[in-house]
Amino acid sequence: LSTPKTFNVIPPHVMKKSIVLSLLLLLSFGVGWSCVFYPVTNYYIYKVVPDDGASGPSLYEGSIRKWADYSGGISLADADAALTELTLLSPEDFAQSKNIIIHTARQRGDVPTIAYLRDLVDYLYASKTLHPHDWAYPTKQDVASARKILQRLSALPLKSGKWSGEYRLLRARSAFALDRYAEVAKLWESSTKDATASWSPIFRNLYAGALVRLGRREEAVRIYAEQGDVQSLRYLVYQLRNLAGIRAEYAADPNSPLLPYLVEDLVTNVQETYDNADDHTYLKEIDRAGVVEREQRDFIAFAQKVVAEKRSHSLAMWQSAIAMLHYYAGRHAEADRAAEAALSLSGTPLMRTNARDVRVFTYLAQRGITDATLDAVVPDLRRWKQDGKEGHSNRLLTRLIKQDLLPVLSKAHRRFDELLLLRADFYDSTFVNMDAGRPYDANEIYGSDYFDTLYALSADSMKAYYNYLHAPAQHEWQRLWKPTTHFDKEFYNDVMGTKLLSECRFEEAIPYFKQTSLDFISSQNIAPYVAARDYKVERWLKHQPVDEDEDPEAEYAFQEDVKLKFCQNILSLQSQFNSTSDAAKRQRIAYRLATYLAQASAAGDCWFLSRYGVGSSLWTWEDRDMPDDRFVGDPLQQLSLRYLNLALASSDRDLRERALYAMAWLPMDPAYKEVYENDTFRRVYRKQSRQFKAYMDLARWRATGQASAFVTHCDILTRFARDNYRQAVRPPRKQADIFN
Repeated sequence: LSTPKTFNVIPPHVMKKSIVLSLLLLLSFGVGWSCVFYPVTNYYIYKVVPDDGASGPSLYEGSIRKWADYSGGISLADADAALTELTLLSPEDFAQSKNIIIHTARQRGDVPTIAYLRDLVDYLYASKTLHPHDWAYPTKQDVASARKILQRLSALPLKSGKWSGEYRLLRARSAFALDRYAEVAKLWESSTKDATASWSPIFRNLYAGALVRLGRREEAVRIYAEQGDVQSLRYLVYQLRNLAGIRAEYAADPNSPLLPYLVEDLVTNVQETYDNADDHTYLKEIDRAGVVEREQRDFIAFAQKVVAEKRSHSLAMWQSAIAMLHYYAGRHAEADRAAEAALSLSGTPLMRTNARDVRVFTYLAQRGITDATLDAVVPDLRRWKQDGKEGHSNRLLTRLIKQDLLPVLSKAHRRFDELLLLRADFYDSTFVNMDAGRPYDANEIYGSDYFDTLYALSADSMKAYYNYLHAPAQHEWQRLWKPTTHFDKEFYNDVMGTKLLSECRFEEAIPYFKQTSLDFISSQNIAPYVAARDYKVERWLKHQPVDEDEDPEAEYAFQEDVKLKFCQNILSLQSQFNSTSDAAKRQRIAYRLATYLAQASAAGDCWFLSRYGVGSSLWTWEDRDMPDDRFVGDPLQQLSLRYLNLALASSDRDLRERALYAMAWLPMDPAYKEVYENDTFRRVYRKQSRQFKAYMDLARWRATGQASAFVTHCDILTRFARDNYRQAVRPPRKQADIFN
């Protein structure tokens, strides 16, 4: 960096803390976010910096691997955990510690390693004391003791042997913690430069932190840029994060290691603005039209000049940036031409891969999303799909699916293709684990967009979807996500049977439930409700609460599939109902059937028989005309009402009263809705509704003074009668008993 610049430097106490936080070779490594948090559909497309730095640079992999090998070839995760454990030890704990690294050194009688680990634990303890991560602030004596430890470690003689580099790093860390930055720089500058050494990238990053405090910021910036330490760069070059800064950096060095960070930062900031285009207040505050569009236009002109000059070794980076800015502005033809030109230009492997990634988006935007265009980009989609779950390529796939493909498929009414892509989001982590008996998060599947869309299908459509899912693909792009096995068959058996049950197709549901194991049922997120509730209980007379504080890790072992038993009970009662000519018996059976069906509906305690969850809100506040639709068209409630009407004709007073009470309770076509106005709820009655009329009949019956206690003491009915006094309180003049 040959031109003078003004830097926005991290305050010393902040950077010191960040260094201490990465004390050891213990941080997990992996790709982070491009900023703090964004929705999953807002993953950034453009990427030319190897590590985006949200979790810190990946400096520790070599050290973790070294300790994993030393400890007998344990996994990197176990080695990482063991190193983290060292940060929790005090010097007094060392002798009794069962930490696997310490234990291995003792077993081998490895005196040099034991000595190094003891010094390392001392350093970690002292650093943690001076920079606590919790509310346990150190006393003056604690601080003095910690500084004494660090002073001892910073004066250790430089040793030879297999831990010589680690000892030099330990000494430098101790000096850094004591604010002796010149000493840190000297230790690095006099060390043997071995880039392959596990401690080297950590030491070099520490050295950069010392350089900042010694006023040698430009050298520090170069190190951070080369290491991909975006967190540190973000602070150090704040004033360069714009087109003016990019121009100045390019003028100083066309191949500056800082340029990829600055270019990526500009492109992703433009994407962020366009992705939040609906946030009009935000866009007005930043003057999008006046700033972003002008910045785009000026950057494109500058980048075109850079590509034409050919002084940069990273022409693919610049050309792809041009393509992305055209793409965000909706100039798809220009974007695709620029992206195609980038494919043959120079750059790092990541920059050239980025050019291919950008081309996928510009290609589809220019030509439209069709079966043919998707088939054309299958090689890239396959490459993305093979990336790790948290990898950048996999995130590109998620963005393309959710932001581009799903809206097009939905508009074209290609529901099965929609489901195919939604299913892909969590197939490996959920369905495979579910069917293999391994732990999985039930909420991940039953609370997903995929499941909501799937369960919204009718049973017949669901059957057709399952056949589509396992039939040969008609297009190459579909083949990427079509299952190659029937791993998820048990899941679909349960869902299919449940959907048929919800449609009152009980006989058809039974074969599906018979193919669902009890272990599978016990693992579902509805298991606590299944264990605590009985569908034979009259819901209108008794509510069956479930302890919401119950242990979420509790295990359930069911002796029968309650859904299967329910269907069998319903069919048995229907058979009895149809085979008897005794009217009184038919009415009693009808009431039992109504009880079971109401419990299994969305309104019942046993809703888990026909669905996998219910909302807590009964009303749509914004809509004053219609109540919440989760009760509208519920076949189970409709059938329950039919049976209740039959029971209502009984000459048995108790049975008729219960049926009348049940008719008033059943919320299909509800009597009222709650409207939110002026910070409060107001009840609005729907006097033509079925339930309102049932309430009215029940209120009139109570007004005769002959009703049972469960009717007389019903607080809901009391409020209804109060709100509708003139109609509900006074009984008809010539009718003392509505049953007559």
